[in-house]
Amino acid sequence: EHEPCIGSCIINMYSKCGNLQDACAVFAKFPRKNVILWNTIITGYLEHNHCEEVLSTLEEMQVKGINPDRISYMSALRACSDLLALEEGRRFHSVIAEKGFDVHLSIKNTLIDMYGKCGKLDDARMMFDKSEQRSFVTWNAMIGGYTQHGHGQEALQLFLQMKQENIEPDKVAYIYLLKACSSTIALERGRKIHDMVYEAGLVSSDMAVANTLVDMYVKFGLTTMAKEIFDKIRGRSVVSWNILLGGYLDSECGEKAIDCYTNMESEGVSGDAITFVCVLKACGAIGSLTDAYQTHAAIVIKGLENASLIGNT
Repeated sequence: EHEPCIGSCIINMYSKCGNLQDACAVFAKFPRKNVILWNTIITGYLEHNHCEEVLSTLEEMQVKGINPDRISYMSALRACSDLLALEEGRRFHSVIAEKGFDVHLSIKNTLIDMYGKCGKLDDARMMFDKSEQRSFVTWNAMIGGYTQHGHGQEALQLFLQMKQENIEPDKVAYIYLLKACSSTIALERGRKIHDMVYEAGLVSSDMAVANTLVDMYVKFGLTTMAKEIFDKIRGRSVVSWNILLGGYLDSECGEKAIDCYTNMESEGVSGDAITFVCVLKACGAIGSLTDAYQTHAAIVIKGLENASLIGNT
């Protein structure tokens, strides 16, 4: 267990199993840590969304005289993305360029993603346009940046360019594109992407894609179409039900929302705070005090009565 390569595997195993505490304990036992060990614990922090620890550990690594490599900086950039730490990300970009790591496609993709998430879409696009080699990850990073910041039209234009260059979208791209259609009220484009998603077999096989498709149609007020897709989702999660519930509520179909909740319970899916907020609003919309009492009772049984969002509703 004192061999760095074995130690790295043990740290990685604990981290992947959700036990970051033991991963850190194993890491701490090594008197001499090489870059692989440091990268493994940094990756563990990143996987558990401890982004501040990623940056502080990278700094500690350098203080101890270990030079970060490309993997180290990729983790740092991803942490900056999640923290929306633009200035820190720019600083890492400068160091990466000085070390010559910016020639690697994986680094370019991570930089595009970082700038996109931080809202610096011009910087992200400049890096995207300069990339002579682009993978589907490159396209996803740029399309995602546009979508997340409400530039749906630019995301859809980039998708057309992607198709012209014979790059096949993956499920991540489809999720971003469906969201872009919702934000730009591009129903016909959304229908075409729906057809592509269907042909790729993702409606029935990928819950995240199917949920986004349902969400797109409910945002257009097309609850019947949304319900047809919803019925095809296998093993529907509470997120799937909440999207449809919210769609019925927004379309002023309070009775359908309450029926939807009843069906959800009959299928053994336990509602969360969002579910009950939607159901309570539906009860108010149709003036059903009986349903409101029953929903209130279910909230008390599940121990959610003290949640402020539910209490307000």
